[in-house]
Amino acid sequence: MGLILQGWLEDLQVPKVHLYTDFQAIVEETIPNWQERRLLNKVMAVIRKFQAFDVFHQFRETNRAAALLARPGPLRVKYFTKNGDIISYYRRSTMWSGIRSLYSDAVNNSIWMLGNGDKVDAWRDNWTGLGALKDLPNQAYIRWKAMQHKVSDFLENGFDKCLFKPHIQGQFSVKAAYEQIRSKLNPVWWKNYLWRSNSPPRHSNLAWRMLHNAIPTNATVQVRGVQIASQCRFGCSEIETTSHLFLNYIYAKGIWNGSYMKDLWVNGILACIQSIWFYRDKIAHNEPIPTLRQTKYNILKAIYESLNFKGSMRNNQNELGLLLRLQVPLKHRRSPRIRPCTWELPCLDEVKINCDGSSLGNPGNAGTGIVFREHSGSVLGILVENIGVSTSYYAECCSTVSSLFTALEQGWLKIFLVSDSKAAIIAFQQNKVPWQLQAKWDYISTKLQVRLKHTWRECNFSAGDSANRAARLHPFTKEWFQGKPAFLKKLEVPYTEYYRFD
Repeated sequence: MGLILQGWLEDLQVPKVHLYTDFQAIVEETIPNWQERRLLNKVMAVIRKFQAFDVFHQFRETNRAAALLARPGPLRVKYFTKNGDIISYYRRSTMWSGIRSLYSDAVNNSIWMLGNGDKVDAWRDNWTGLGALKDLPNQAYIRWKAMQHKVSDFLENGFDKCLFKPHIQGQFSVKAAYEQIRSKLNPVWWKNYLWRSNSPPRHSNLAWRMLHNAIPTNATVQVRGVQIASQCRFGCSEIETTSHLFLNYIYAKGIWNGSYMKDLWVNGILACIQSIWFYRDKIAHNEPIPTLRQTKYNILKAIYESLNFKGSMRNNQNELGLLLRLQVPLKHRRSPRIRPCTWELPCLDEVKINCDGSSLGNPGNAGTGIVFREHSGSVLGILVENIGVSTSYYAECCSTVSSLFTALEQGWLKIFLVSDSKAAIIAFQQNKVPWQLQAKWDYISTKLQVRLKHTWRECNFSAGDSANRAARLHPFTKEWFQGKPAFLKKLEVPYTEYYRFD
């Protein structure tokens, strides 16, 4: 971000300045255009907000950071009290104003993964997952000035690491920080209809502007302070609003009321909106206007062009009749590809684990299903566990970790673990697991000999059925079945071919 800003300053012939220095006076002297100055000030304000997250995590993650924040140092001495709290009085700084404004957000969205605990304040840092112990309710009677303990006073061994909670792997990034602090509105119902891969972008863009009332109709332009007559460009006495232009004018009615429009796709609707706006622009600029027949031809042409994008017909009677009526070529589906897969037995001294995760809603009520089988194929046990509200990916990762801990409790030390989530298998192979499970994985991977493999769900249906049962249990309920339970109608047969159709 600093390089981008420096490039903008060079383009505007501004002397080079350090990113953290106060360049307000230099900007005012060298850039007379107030609009450009306002743009630079906005850019710098955004940069300072991200510095609050970035600097916090740089300080927390490096040895130099620990020297600055965890122990007495320049930053801590200047802006923090001896008790580790932020100062309540003003100190002039171009960097500290941005850090202080988002310091609480950075602290609330960070958590410590404990090692030996020598970097973690036992009372003021978030290492329990519940926030700082100092901030818990009903703690006003405690003399916090005398509470100067590190977690290392209670633990030994290991390595401390500060994690960023919004990121799945606990790594700080500007993208994750922005997604955490930005204001989010509820999803709109039309997003899945508007931004489709087979819709021309110019049609989707115009429809998006129409839904946000951002089309410069006469009524909209007049509301924004421009002195202009609000009469419709088509020559009628009505005010030119979006609803009148696209729905009520006689030209629009001639398009919408056509008999072929009853079965038209979303692309046809977007093409109609584009055609009406194109017709209005022709009138506004005194250019030759197309006839209604030409407009309908352009709409059919837009539908014809959209068939060149991804997608295919479903080969049913309704779609055949629709495409025949629109006079567009048929686009048949490709024939399904049939691929076999088999369920393998583990080695003689191994226990095979088939695990799966399920989430009803993603995120939604989630659960894990785990099937343990020995080298002969007989079932040793099945674990069904509800993990509360979670995503499908996190449920898959939880099933892997939970299955290994169960195997360790049972004394099974050589494991052949199979999952139908390729992303989860790759994450464990590359040691990029979710930060909530990182400490457990680091521990269990040193206790067991684990062989990981990805398979298709066609060879993992017993674990899938168990996970679906777990997702419907009461939150955080666990069930253990010795042998094959009654709710499983069938199990995978060793070295029997199962088929995937895709």
